[in-house]
Amino acid sequence: MTSSSITTNNTSSKDEDVAFWLHNKLGSHADLWSSSSISSTLTQEHLLSIKSILWSLDTLVKVKLLLSFIHIPKRNINEVKKNNFDIKKTFICFFFLVGNCLKGYY
Repeated sequence: MTSSSITTNNTSSKDEDVAFWLHNKLGSHADLWSSSSISSTLTQEHLLSIKSILWSLDTLVKVKLLLSFIHIPKRNINEVKKNNFDIKKTFICFFFLVGNCLKGYY
């Protein structure tokens, strides 16, 4: 998979690098659970890039990323909040979208 297939046209090259890195770390179907190891490598820069690339990531990567947020150190979350990015709101929006899609199936 190329990095252009997992990013959109309005992302910067730094964001594309983060998207590609996340896909390599979390995109494997062999590992169904995201351990806390990814959370220790999610820096403030990565977390801020997630805001612009979230919708271009694969669903599996999004879910694993969400699960890894449980383990992110509070200091990293607080630093990101200073930049007016609320991770919870972004993922709540994602899960409402998934929930609305599933309404048609059940």
